[in-house]
Amino acid sequence: MIWVGIGFGAIFGVLEPTIRIWVLHKGHFIEHIFSTDLHEIWVRLLVMFISIIFGVYTQAIITRRQRAEEALQEERNFVSAVLDTAGALVVVLDSQGRIVRFNRACEQTTGYSFNEVKGRHFWDLFLIEEEMEPVKAVFEQLKSPLSHLSPRMRGDVPNEYENYLVTKDGIRRLITWSNTVLLNKKG
Repeated sequence: MIWVGIGFGAIFGVLEPTIRIWVLHKGHFIEHIFSTDLHEIWVRLLVMFISIIFGVYTQAIITRRQRAEEALQEERNFVSAVLDTAGALVVVLDSQGRIVRFNRACEQTTGYSFNEVKGRHFWDLFLIEEEMEPVKAVFEQLKSPLSHLSPRMRGDVPNEYENYLVTKDGIRRLITWSNTVLLNKKG
């Protein structure tokens, strides 16, 4: 809201026209202009107007971004809840084979918490020595350009495997597992 007051003020005993402008934005005093130079007043008004428009525009962008971040966080929470309530073991690895997601079923089965395994190579933690190289070979195959195609389209056998998983306390558990490639924008 802009309030403009026009009146006469006495400066050194001479009556002179003066213009006072108060700018209130969201209940806060922004600027007060006291001048007799109309050019200066118009420049200040223009600067204030541009500042207010820029502030409103910036606030709209920030609000839109905050809403998008909230929606994204809500989606992440939903995905986490689904993964954590699934009875299947779900381990997500990055392109280097490091663990980036480890659901609750994995924690219960292996005895490791996600914080203990996050960023570590899957095969260094969970595989017996004899099975490390074959699993690494499967992982390398996943990084090939055709890995996003279905096994039938690639002419491969189905992507199901059987290995021993070693728990935190050294117990071996025979598991059957499969893999899926999830591509990001970079492929």
